[in-house]
Amino acid sequence: MLLASVSLTSRGQTFPFREYTSDDGLPQTQSTNVIQDSRGFLWIPTRNGLARFDGHTFISYLRKDGLPSNLVTSVTEDRAGIIWAVTVNGLARFNGKSFVGYPLPDSLGVKQIGLGCIGRDTASFFLSGSIDYNERVILFFENGKYWNLTSMLPVMHGYDFKPVAADPLNKILYLINGKREVYTYHDGSLTLIHEGPATKVSLAGDKPLFINESDTLIHSVYPFHREGGRLAFNFIDREGTEWIGTETSIYRLMSDAFVEYDKQNGLPDESWAVAADPRGGLWTGSLYGQLRFFDGQHFTERNDYQYASGGPVAFYRGSTTMSNGDVWLSTDKGVIIWDGTRFRKSELLPDKMQICIIYEDPVDKSILVGADKGLFHLQGKKVTIYDEMSWPDYGIVEGITRDHDGNYWLAGHYGVVFFDGKNFVPFRDAPAPAEMVWGVVCDYLGNIWSAGSDGLFICNPDEPAFNPALPEGVNLPASVIRDLGNGKLLIGRMVDICIIDLEKYYSGKPDYYKIIGRSAGFTGNDCQDNGMVRDANGTWWILTSDKLTRFDPDRIVANDCPPVCHITSIEIPGESSDWVTLIDTALFYDTTSQLKIRGSHSTIRINYAGISTRNPEEITYRYRMTGLDNNWSIKTGARRVTYSNLHPGKYTFELLCINADGVVSENPDTLAITVVPTFFQSFFARILFSILGLALLVALVWRIRRRVIEIRVEEARRQAESYRLKLNSVIRQFDPHFTFNAVTSVGSLIMKGEKEKAYNYFIKLSHLLRAVLTDSAVLLKPLEQELEFVTRYCELQKLRYSNRFDYTINVDPNVDLKTQVPKMIIQSFAENALKHGLENKKGKGLLEINITSLPGGTQVTVRDNGIGRAAAAAVHTQGAGTGLKNIASIIDMINKANIEKITYTLTDLYNDDMAAGTEVTVFLPSGYSVTLPADNEPTFQ
Repeated sequence: MLLASVSLTSRGQTFPFREYTSDDGLPQTQSTNVIQDSRGFLWIPTRNGLARFDGHTFISYLRKDGLPSNLVTSVTEDRAGIIWAVTVNGLARFNGKSFVGYPLPDSLGVKQIGLGCIGRDTASFFLSGSIDYNERVILFFENGKYWNLTSMLPVMHGYDFKPVAADPLNKILYLINGKREVYTYHDGSLTLIHEGPATKVSLAGDKPLFINESDTLIHSVYPFHREGGRLAFNFIDREGTEWIGTETSIYRLMSDAFVEYDKQNGLPDESWAVAADPRGGLWTGSLYGQLRFFDGQHFTERNDYQYASGGPVAFYRGSTTMSNGDVWLSTDKGVIIWDGTRFRKSELLPDKMQICIIYEDPVDKSILVGADKGLFHLQGKKVTIYDEMSWPDYGIVEGITRDHDGNYWLAGHYGVVFFDGKNFVPFRDAPAPAEMVWGVVCDYLGNIWSAGSDGLFICNPDEPAFNPALPEGVNLPASVIRDLGNGKLLIGRMVDICIIDLEKYYSGKPDYYKIIGRSAGFTGNDCQDNGMVRDANGTWWILTSDKLTRFDPDRIVANDCPPVCHITSIEIPGESSDWVTLIDTALFYDTTSQLKIRGSHSTIRINYAGISTRNPEEITYRYRMTGLDNNWSIKTGARRVTYSNLHPGKYTFELLCINADGVVSENPDTLAITVVPTFFQSFFARILFSILGLALLVALVWRIRRRVIEIRVEEARRQAESYRLKLNSVIRQFDPHFTFNAVTSVGSLIMKGEKEKAYNYFIKLSHLLRAVLTDSAVLLKPLEQELEFVTRYCELQKLRYSNRFDYTINVDPNVDLKTQVPKMIIQSFAENALKHGLENKKGKGLLEINITSLPGGTQVTVRDNGIGRAAAAAVHTQGAGTGLKNIASIIDMINKANIEKITYTLTDLYNDDMAAGTEVTVFLPSGYSVTLPADNEPTFQ
């Protein structure tokens, strides 16, 4: 026979704690207290060293670091902010990096000491000391020296006192004895002022407050005990975070909003179903057929459900509590109903089907059941089956909600489906979630929210389209969603939960969501589908794959305490090691405001820490280096930054910290950094090297230019000498040629007996010879002189040929007569026309010389109406063509020295295919020149 119930043994509730042991960096785990200094650091004394903790990293201090003993009993901070460690063998002062120890002198005969209270001022303490097991004394420490007050003050003899507070202004010392009675010592007298029990005295001004530590222990300390059954100590830091110490660990309470129950408490293995009993408590069912009732403290196994089901069943994730008080449990064999007195099967639903969701319409109280065989709608005794909502059509339904218009929204294996009671409309188009949607709710504005494998989505029914409801980077898979009330939604995910503030969301505020994960106190894994319920007392419960967690949303309060920023050390690359640390000692006490480094060490690494004990894993940082970049960095979780190749100059590093709730530190921690230039980086060196570099550059340029000039001079010398020799040769050939021809003509006239004509010819010839001899060294001359010479030549030739030809010289008025032209360039072509064209012509000859101005130069045309070049060659006219060769050589020499070239053409003239003369066209471009240097001094143009 099945037992109706079996009571299970369970341990107490468990709050989410973060445990710290030696594996995390503690030098040893047996501690008696924890303190927090004014800079936010936590100090944990142990039996084997002292630990400093910034929420991330432990730094240990031992005898090698200056402690008189590794057995540290307490830590305190004096009125000047100096940290002191109290060991059994003496005090030690922290210098920022290590400790300076003050061992107990042997003359006192004290075996060990413990902290009493701070004395008159800085570096002044009252201590409790032990001579042996039965005799205790009070010591006074100041400026590095110890005094035995008990031996110095007879009134204290025979008493076992511990100093607990001092009033320096009124010179009152407060003492507690073994009976926890409070005395004062003043003006040599002892006075009982409080009969106890008291363990501490706190001064508010000059008024004492008596504290009994056992009265201050809070609920979370209860599960923790020390050796001998004593309660573990607890400490509340400035952010309200609770720290607890035992013999083996230090614990940090991550959040009191969560209380956890797991298998050790009695939670069934593979719990998939959870439902609230309206009469109080919860029902939890496992995949393996275990059904247990939880009353808030204990789990009780209930096997009597099997009377209704006919044996064990697997409990699924769709259970719910109805408005009439019945609890409907989803199983793999239909629905089991608990009515407060007994279990029964649903008469309206088939037995052999898997139930995935049970939903009661909040308006008409009809019931919708999603199963592997479709969607069932129970309206009183009427049952309607919709086969469409099954595999492989629109998918098995896992979540249901009703909108403000009375329509249903179904979440399932193939996304979200709209159902108006008759028709189904699936949402398949991106960005709507396409598959595996487990939960859906309607918020107070009527918008639909869905949670599934693609994350969290929202849809406005008036504009039906689903869009992501969280930023891409945090929109992770979600398995359950519930309306918390008060304008908030609760979403269960794989390793965290998310709370949506709808008012902030619809106002467009970026902080509308808060994610609570392991570091913030929620330690469950994989929230179960439909695994969030609210019990009869309004308490929320979250079922995960390994825990049942009680959740109090009202205790999720933003941490408005600004974190504390600390630049902890500066490092530079070392020669024998990777990095060498600078000024870490001074940084702790802020005794230095700046750092100077040589320019040769222009790479630095800055280490920093932000202290926020509420959720230290989620603290982030922003920083900047003014003088290099005045813009703040993006938020980062990294706790160091490296700057490379800092140029000499002044910089300021600024650090801000942001806690998990977005609260920024009140003031940035700053450090002025000066990169001192080396000699080679100094201004003087830069000027000196600039001058030297400029001088070297000038010298180099001067030498290069001088060499180029020398090369050019030498080349020009050779070229000029070549031109000079060639042109002189031409001139030497040119002048004798003309003279020879002229003298020959005179001789011919004398032979003919024409003495008068010969005389006139000779006179004209003398003028020509004078011009030739006067300009014998000149290659160019003005156009007007060349025309004058040609005119005399033509007159001379008319006299010689007895007026057998006429000549004309026509000059365009636009021609510049000062233009330099090669000597005899017109005369040579005129002479050639007379000798080869007109001399053998029958009839009157005509020589035409035309000078015209053209764009870019001057054109010279020499035209005759002689016998033509072919006929002249046939009759072998006089001359060897030396004149034309000479003028061609002159033109060639000039063209070599100029970009613009002199050109000439010879054209045969015809009249009805009969030779009618010759035309020579010479083009003289503007801007050409020829300079013949002296023999020993080349000139460059």
